[in-house]
Amino acid sequence: MMTSSYWQIAFGFTANVFLTRLLDPIHYGEYALALFFASLLQLRTKISLSHAFGQHAKSDGVAIGTYWGLDVGLGLGGLLLALIATGILSLLGYSQQIGILVVLLVGIESLSSLTGIVGTYLEKSLNFKPGSVIQLFAFPLSYIPAFWFATHGLGQWSLISQAITGTLIAQIAGVTYCLIWLRPLLQMRWKFDWILARKFIRFGATIGMTQLLADLLTRFDDFLIGSIAGTASLGFYDRAYRTAQWPATLISGITARTAFYTYVQLGADRVRMQKTVRLLVWSVGLIGFPLALAVFTSAPDLIRLLYGERWLPSTIFLRFLILYAIARPIWEMAGSLFVAIGKPYLNTALVAVQLATLVITGIPLTLLSGAQGTTVAVGLAFVVGFLLIEKMARQELGITLFQELWLPGVGVVAVILAHVGLVRLLPLEDIQLWIRVIIKMFYSASLFLGLMLLFRPSVTISRLRYVVELIRQSTIRGMP
Repeated sequence: MMTSSYWQIAFGFTANVFLTRLLDPIHYGEYALALFFASLLQLRTKISLSHAFGQHAKSDGVAIGTYWGLDVGLGLGGLLLALIATGILSLLGYSQQIGILVVLLVGIESLSSLTGIVGTYLEKSLNFKPGSVIQLFAFPLSYIPAFWFATHGLGQWSLISQAITGTLIAQIAGVTYCLIWLRPLLQMRWKFDWILARKFIRFGATIGMTQLLADLLTRFDDFLIGSIAGTASLGFYDRAYRTAQWPATLISGITARTAFYTYVQLGADRVRMQKTVRLLVWSVGLIGFPLALAVFTSAPDLIRLLYGERWLPSTIFLRFLILYAIARPIWEMAGSLFVAIGKPYLNTALVAVQLATLVITGIPLTLLSGAQGTTVAVGLAFVVGFLLIEKMARQELGITLFQELWLPGVGVVAVILAHVGLVRLLPLEDIQLWIRVIIKMFYSASLFLGLMLLFRPSVTISRLRYVVELIRQSTIRGMP
């Protein structure tokens, strides 16, 4: 499973670099805006049936039949809503292209409901290998039509074709696996039970509500920019946002797999829980901050190297968003912690407050300053979220996250100031582009780590060892 995850990250990064060079900002902008509307209309994500089925004691024909019937029904219901919504979007002034993309995206989700029971059944049995192997091959193959459309001047179909192809390949592979290796599943007498269905819906809706809020939080900025500033501006913002997620994705791959299991095992041991949370937060700072600084200091050259000159307007967004995105692993660890201690509603409250902040500040700021205003609103939501996590951690565990992050924060400021001075003193612009990117990334990351070793040598060394152990544990847990 770990191999599959990192393979998708590496391949996805490379493929999207080439696609970005082939496509125009408006293509990414229209697709990002369509994703926002599709996420609102998809009903399957509003009722988390997989979690409801997973916690149900039995995996018999009644449970499977009820799950499958509900899943397909939610999929078709979402598709019906999408078809109705296309007319409304047209009346509101959105392009026909966005309406078509919304229907296709929701349609893909509806198609997935036909075989969704296979993956859920395997995961409930703790058999993750088949799904990982399928994705290992389906993901790269899904980019074949995307590149074909992009190179033939049909950029508007490139991104959606990748999603459609990936879903079709996964569906065919899932059915094939079921026919060959999961015959007992097909031989069961599937039966829909209304009482069990209501139980699944009640349980799944609670989790789905949190997921809905999280989707809105991560996509509402796309809606603001695409609706007010235009899809071209959203295209530049979207590429900056996706690029800013790279360091956070790498960190989450190390910490997210370990954090939840660790919290559950510690249980009521408050002292060890406090120590573990501090270590994980420090680890995020120790890994994430130098990665974020590497991207921040090299941002204009990095954009130019990866995507080309025409994408340079993404630079200003990238420099802001990389500082926000690096906090994502802290959010994920907080969510795992709240679930592990039996208080998942704290995570819902956290997301709801951040979303409210983004909505309240994002609309006027976007009207006033376009995409730059939205970026500021995202930053305000980030600050409010961090303060709320700080408050919750202090109330629930008696710890102060600021105590672990203030020194790395000072280190970030020091490195940025040093970068400004270095750029003015040295003729870096005369150096070849790719060498310049490497130099800026290396000195900013190494300077940060050097400052940490200077001011906290023993703590930094011991926690670097802890990070290495986290990587080892996450790799072991990720093995099929």
